[in-house]
Amino acid sequence: MKWLKTIALGILLWLLIFVWWSILVFSPLSMSWQYAIHYILLIPAGIFVAWLFYRTGQKMNGFLTGLILVLIGTVLDLAITVPLFTEGYAVYYSSPLLWIGFLETILVIGLYDLMKRKGLCCCGTCAPKKVARKAPKKKVAKKTVKKKAVKKKATKKAKKKK
Repeated sequence: MKWLKTIALGILLWLLIFVWWSILVFSPLSMSWQYAIHYILLIPAGIFVAWLFYRTGQKMNGFLTGLILVLIGTVLDLAITVPLFTEGYAVYYSSPLLWIGFLETILVIGLYDLMKRKGLCCCGTCAPKKVARKAPKKKVAKKTVKKKAVKKKATKKAKKKK
């Protein structure tokens, strides 16, 4: 697994969420609408990050990838979001709405991987590539090969004598 790429995509996902959540917080919408929009935006963001991750042929389980990306975002939350923008760690992490977002992210990335592996995506570009199988080679008995080699040597000797 390419850890640097995974960490970079985790940071990208966290930045996307941070930017749209910052916009939503300052909007006149109620908290219910802010979370509804947040959950809706998590779907295309998760698909985009999963597409970036799997387009190079990564084989890691999508649910594990989603979990790793959520953990990277959690580390960034612990370092930046909670100390600077919230009332504290206990208040921030006791919110069930936060955990719903974590679960949604893991599910979106995991389901993206499953759909890609099974060829179930709607665009047709995610279908698994069919590997062309070569016809099995005919087995030639060792005696036949040796006879052919002996015949070749005999014909070379006969040509040299002439």
